[in-house]
Amino acid sequence: MSGININLKNGDSLLIRGPSGCGKTSLLRALAGLWPFGSSGKVSRPPHQDILFLPQRPYTAQGSLRDAVCYPDIDKQHPELAEAMNTCRLGYLVDKLDKTDDWQHKLSPGELQRVAFVRALLSKPKIVLLDEATAALDEPTEALLYRALKQKLPDSIIISIGHRSTLNAFHNMRLDVGNVACG
Repeated sequence: MSGININLKNGDSLLIRGPSGCGKTSLLRALAGLWPFGSSGKVSRPPHQDILFLPQRPYTAQGSLRDAVCYPDIDKQHPELAEAMNTCRLGYLVDKLDKTDDWQHKLSPGELQRVAFVRALLSKPKIVLLDEATAALDEPTEALLYRALKQKLPDSIIISIGHRSTLNAFHNMRLDVGNVACG
């Protein structure tokens, strides 16, 4: 992938689209500081703790559901935890927050993706990077979660990779990597 120039300001949202295998995830990982390769370019970003990367298959820590939701460094007694879970349609799990289980396997892929959105709402990052982070969700739930991000994190920069046309409504900028040299 070459010939990409991205300049974003607070509140901007960018949707990256393109064919499979073209490097969209590698680009997002480079933006997150998770991918050290491809040193021919320059990436300016805030400190690592101000960036949250939401993958298609989120990880949950072993232990209580509270541990899993608050992974890696969200205050486990966060005053907005129950509200964020309700916002992300996980309110039915609030009474299980202190239950220990194998949440990585107990929760469905869609529930794990909603847990990742709870993390975003609680950690309030300056940049949210979403790598097909709603692929396991239906479109109404996807819309609800993106609206919540835009409403509760109005100054955050949101960069998403996704294939659904419904994502267009939540992004003011688009990058089609099919129009960029890919190879």
